[in-house]
Amino acid sequence: MRKYICIIITFGFIFVSCSNDVKTIRDRMQEEKEAIEALFSKESFEVLNSFPDDGHFGNNQFVLLDNGCYLNIVDSGNGNRAVYGETIVLMRCVLTYMSAIHDVPFSTVVDYSKEPVKFIYGDAYKITVNTLDENKPEYTILSPGVESALKFISENAVVRMIIPSLYKDNDGNINRMGSLYQNLNLSPIYYEEIMFAFESDD
Repeated sequence: MRKYICIIITFGFIFVSCSNDVKTIRDRMQEEKEAIEALFSKESFEVLNSFPDDGHFGNNQFVLLDNGCYLNIVDSGNGNRAVYGETIVLMRCVLTYMSAIHDVPFSTVVDYSKEPVKFIYGDAYKITVNTLDENKPEYTILSPGVESALKFISENAVVRMIIPSLYKDNDGNINRMGSLYQNLNLSPIYYEEIMFAFESDD
């Protein structure tokens, strides 16, 4: 029951906005897009439509994933891939909040590299919609977008990502990619460093 209440609380504003003022959501998504474009312009980042042939990213290269997130792989890891629904992931990161106002694209840099956020691969969405305590790091940094990197990397990988709060797919469906913080603020996040480790069964 609590799960459904949290989902209603989290997405209620989207459903209301979509039914009464669709333009508002579209405008906010456009502002997110402009903020990301401003970041790419300021940092001279390059958008790739596919992964590099040799698998190696330049420092300024980000591939655009099918879910609207941007990924740069710094270190792909040791080859031990996460198993969906089984692997316990320990995530640390350093991020920059981004304003959805495109001419003010940067805000506070926050270091979450000391204590890891723990989750089972595949559970990120469920955890975020049930984490209403804004003092918990899961509220801010854990998201379906962050978790999606695990499809492309392995244990001990290091990546960089740019994640919008919402993404509109080819069928016109609006999907949540960001953390609960992002969902409530409709603001992208630039993850300057994400480190993934796996918890041992020993």
